[in-house]
Amino acid sequence: MIALGYFAFQFTLVNGITTFLEMLCFSLSGLIIFMGIGFIISGMIQNESSIAPVANTFTLPQILLCGLFFPVENFPHWLQSFCNMLPLTFFVEGLRKIAFEGMHIWQMPVQLTGLTIWGVVISLFSIKAFKWE
Repeated sequence: MIALGYFAFQFTLVNGITTFLEMLCFSLSGLIIFMGIGFIISGMIQNESSIAPVANTFTLPQILLCGLFFPVENFPHWLQSFCNMLPLTFFVEGLRKIAFEGMHIWQMPVQLTGLTIWGVVISLFSIKAFKWE
């Protein structure tokens, strides 16, 4: 995606390859969280054909409410507080700060703390829910 932005729209990352590597490291936290959510859903749902609809029911609202397409500030205040607690919100805000503002991972304590808390909680639940069959 970054290559497409570079060649099609002349987009460059603020700190070049350093920014790319930080985005890659930051993406690992998102990978852990959303892979864990997938393990939880697949461990709880017994019917294999029901896993995809349940996963989509969980992820679609997050995609719409995380600030990826619409700014969270445009939502009603009661919804903003909910949106600011979603793991995808922490992830999207962090990637934006790294890519567009040139911030480093250690300069985003709110996003790191939020992703760490979500990662620990999701990991604990996924360990309990996941079953080898």
